[in-house]
Amino acid sequence: GTSSFLFVGFPSHAARAGLEPWQIGAALGALPLGHALALPLYPAVSRVLPASVICSAAALCRAALISALAFPQHAGILIACRLAWGASCGLAQSAAMSFLQLHWPRPEELNGFLESEDRIVSLGAMLGCSVGAPLLLYNYAAPFWMAAVLNLVLAAFTLVAFRRPQEGLSKGAAYFEVPDCFLRCKAPARAKDGAEPAALVLPLHDGDAGKGSAAPPACTTGAALWAWCGILAASASLSLASAATTFWEPVLSPYLQRLSPDLFASPLDVGIAWTAFFATQTLLGPPANHLSSFALRLPLLCGPNAVISGPWLVSGAGWLTLATGTLFLAATSSAAPISLAAGLLLVLTGTALVSGPSMGCLLVAGRPLGRSAAEQVLPEVWLAASCIGEAAGPLLAALAVSSAAPWHPGAAGADVSAGAVGLASPAGVRGAAWIGSLVAFGIVAVLTASMLGRTLLQGARQLSSSWRL
Repeated sequence: GTSSFLFVGFPSHAARAGLEPWQIGAALGALPLGHALALPLYPAVSRVLPASVICSAAALCRAALISALAFPQHAGILIACRLAWGASCGLAQSAAMSFLQLHWPRPEELNGFLESEDRIVSLGAMLGCSVGAPLLLYNYAAPFWMAAVLNLVLAAFTLVAFRRPQEGLSKGAAYFEVPDCFLRCKAPARAKDGAEPAALVLPLHDGDAGKGSAAPPACTTGAALWAWCGILAASASLSLASAATTFWEPVLSPYLQRLSPDLFASPLDVGIAWTAFFATQTLLGPPANHLSSFALRLPLLCGPNAVISGPWLVSGAGWLTLATGTLFLAATSSAAPISLAAGLLLVLTGTALVSGPSMGCLLVAGRPLGRSAAEQVLPEVWLAASCIGEAAGPLLAALAVSSAAPWHPGAAGADVSAGAVGLASPAGVRGAAWIGSLVAFGIVAVLTASMLGRTLLQGARQLSSSWRL
């Protein structure tokens, strides 16, 4: 929530400060990149510092970085601050999740809470836009100071709250740090009696090989190669869906001001649009997750003779919806602004349908690798693919949109609320939408061809078996 308000006024303000479009996109995309780069560092940091110190220091770091970002002057400093901001978020999230998993009294309740993490993030972003936009009417730096103060309060809170003593552990018992969100653990010390700690298992659905205590089947070279092809396809699908969402971070605010300057004449008006954007994202998350869970339980879609797996079917429907949404965006003009709302709704629906079953697609693709490999590799692949897409989206948006029209940042010292900033030209957005529609329809065509190919392969196998009989 303390970063989403940047989407309301930062692109226009940074443009007037002299930053190029690609620099603005790189700055916005640096936060998820820093988040991903910091996650592998957490195990080493957690061996030295407790969770309370990590979370408190990260919040103090964010407060200082947010204050520095209130006055963007140099692109390199701006990108470095956002990168460090993301790194502090990654370390703090890992430390907080580890602490909660260790001390939460009811694990099943915590699991349900963690499943709603994406919706909580979207809700926080919605609150950040709704609170930060009115403050922009007073002063551009006002929401930055508010976010810095909130992080100072958070630093004090986590320093106290995360120092809870370990309950139920004797003085001589071994302390095992629980895995972080990247599924990496501290090196556990061996208990005095020589007992080994229980291993964390990543639950796979019923159709996965190696379930239970049975030994996983041997994986041939061809099967492993085919599995990695599927993992690469699922990762690319997730990255592109994440990029389709973050594409709008540097573009939406100036685009709305260019498309309809009377309707979006102030930061408050743009903030309302961003609040609706994140509210829609929050509401679409649960239905997409329920649909992907339902598809996993369908025997016709998950059995060995299934033409296409349930998660991939939901993902294909998501890409078809996203492609339709980009067509609406490509037809948007000042004479037909309603197509923008329809296009954004369809794009958000499509990305939710693609992101929801993304882990299921990875699990289906990684079956031949066995359970152990899936537990160690697939969560990291999922998170890396998501962060890469989130980081690339703003940069690709700035490059794609600005290349369709000359860069006109507006007169220096112009009113920030006037909206006369040429970051996002309507022609550039329409061109990017056409490219996005071609990519989305291409993915749908690949999935359809894969389904038909599997159907023909199964038919050939059945025909061969009947001839043998």
